[in-house]
Amino acid sequence: MNKAYIYALSATLLWGSTAAVVKLLLKNLNSLQILLFASFFASLSLFIIVLIQKKSR
Repeated sequence: MNKAYIYALSATLLWGSTAAVVKLLLKNLNSLQILLFASFFASLSLFIIVLIQKKSR
């Protein structure tokens, strides 16, 4: 299977599940907690991408 199709499918699944996840988060957490978790996971994701690309100097 072509990489582009895999990336497109992954993006579609992640985008589609966003509404359900946000609804669950808003029910259980306050806005500051959601902001903290979102920032943490975004930073972690970017750090992992940089490590994979071997540009972490």
